[in-house]
Amino acid sequence: MGLDTDKNYYHHDRTEVLAHVPLSASRVLDVGCGAGLFAAALKQQQKAEVWGVELNAVIAEQARGNVDRLLIGDVTALVDGLPDDHFDCIVCNDVLEHIYDPAALLCKFKLKLKKHGVLICSIPNIRFIRVLKDLLLKKKWEYTDSGILDITHVRFFTQTSMANMFRRSGYQVVEIVGLNPRKMSLGFFILNLISGGFLDDTRFPQFLCTVRPGQ
Repeated sequence: MGLDTDKNYYHHDRTEVLAHVPLSASRVLDVGCGAGLFAAALKQQQKAEVWGVELNAVIAEQARGNVDRLLIGDVTALVDGLPDDHFDCIVCNDVLEHIYDPAALLCKFKLKLKKHGVLICSIPNIRFIRVLKDLLLKKKWEYTDSGILDITHVRFFTQTSMANMFRRSGYQVVEIVGLNPRKMSLGFFILNLISGGFLDDTRFPQFLCTVRPGQ
């Protein structure tokens, strides 16, 4: 299957993720850097050396001017060649859902982080309300060109399974927060209130996870 160079997720600066990168981070690894807009925004925000990893060679060329060092290829094949104890922060913007064994990759990332380094991941939420509506009310589970049911996704996560994955991989969860919440109807809020907040997580198409290697 070919890689689509027109998908919008290659060209986002992800400001909602940028806000969570520690201002003290001077060496950052941007995994799935796309065209490098996030890296460019990060370098505007703070003085940082940013390495980018991108699978799509065509898109990667667009990132070359926005990163200090560019690696083109599959991160699971490139990770062992990255320097140990080097990065203050590793960022994965919508990457782990494309990896067949994300836990194995996470374990290797621990070696690449400095002692007090953090890993920041944006991950799609399969319990997002629109996905649930299609599944439960329309009996529909259709893959799409982008979004939560992107046809290239091989793993699916809920907020709870995200936390469990990081803990099993030897990380301490610092925070998990919802991103880009959708406006909900009055009926939704009433139902959520009656259920004791059981539907809170369904408002978010993605969650941002900040974790650090366990002590």
